Parts: sequence; structure tokens; C-alpha cells
Amino acid sequence: MCVISLEWITEGKKNGEERRYEAQKKTHTYESGRCTQCNGIDPDFRPSITEGAGGVWKKGSKDTLSFRSDAGYADFLKVQMDGSDVAVTDYEVSEGSTIVTLKASYLESLSVGIHTLSAISQTGTAETTFTIQEGEGGGETPKTEDEATKAESGTSLTGGGDSKAGSDTSNTSGKAPGTGDDSRAALWGMLALFAGVCSAKIVLVRRRKTR
Repeated sequence: MCVISLEWITEGKKNGEERRYEAQKKTHTYESGRCTQCNGIDPDFRPSITEGAGGVWKKGSKDTLSFRSDAGYADFLKVQMDGSDVAVTDYEVSEGSTIVTLKASYLESLSVGIHTLSAISQTGTAETTFTIQEGEGGGETPKTEDEATKAESGTSLTGGGDSKAGSDTSNTSGKAPGTGDDSRAALWGMLALFAGVCSAKIVLVRRRKTR
């Protein structure tokens, strides 16, 4: 039962009449952890996050992240992240029942992974977890097996860049690179040798005829 008012009850109608008062009592009516009549705290009330639980935020995003607690706005005390108080400059709180909005600049300072947010009020603490993910293009992209093998051997996957430079420097023995002139000279040498053999056979045949 809760006391909501005091009623004066008059006894007697003579001069110097005595008055006494008694409390009017009614049953508690609770809302958001408080009695709407006497403002007493509901001993069985356990605040909870009704919106925003399990949220996800990506690094590099300009968006905020909001959570709604069913605790009364007037009872709000503070916000904690992973057990530590969050500076009041890193979030905003608004009515309905209690809405906590974390700023993008603060979210960016958190590490990638799962974090626990606590909205603390006079009527209790509402908790939930949310996840910080790496943004687009963030972090190091895992290498494929071919890329890892190429990296260990000192060559690139595309065969360009340093691998080309390596092929240029490998031909530094002092000899000029081969050209088409060498193959032509060999062909002319073979023709000359063939012609010489033919001439020798002709001379031998003529000598045999003259004898």
C-alpha cells in the first residue's frame, strides 16, 4: 500500500475542537519502475533494453547508435561501456522512456568486437551488447595461397615490377643479345659449303672424262 494524501477529520463541534488526520492508503500503480501515486520505486522492476539490442556499427561510418531503456527518463544516471563510465560528451540522452545515443566519434574510438552497454538509472540497470565491425577497405586483406608463395619467393603475383627488373639485370654477362643476323650468317655459311662440295664433284667428273 502507498500513502498518497493526508485527510483532515474533524471531531467535535465545540470551541477548541480537536482535529486529527489519517493517511489515505491505496494500492501502488507502477510505471517504468515508479509508483504513479507515491513515486516509490518498484522493488521488482528490472530495466531492460527494448530497442537497439545487438546492434552493429562499422568503422568509418558517420551514423550514431541508439538504445532505448524502459526505465524512466527522470531516473537516468549515466552510461557505462564494458564496465567503465562514458563521458557525457560522447552520448546524448532523450526522453521516451530513456533513449541513449552514442556519437560516431566515440564509436570510432572503440575496438573491433563485441561491447557491453549499460544504461544506469535509479530504478536499475539495463544492459545489452553490440558489435563494432571493420569498415570497408579497413584492415589487411588476407593473402591467397598463391600470393603468400609469391611473397616468400620475392616475386609479385602479376609478374610485373621487380620481376621485370630482375630479368633485365640477369643479362649482364657482357655479351650482346642474339639477333636475326646470326641466323642469316649461319645460313650463308651452309650454302657456301654446299656450293664448294658441288664444285669439287664437278671437277672430279671432268678429270675422269678427259682420261
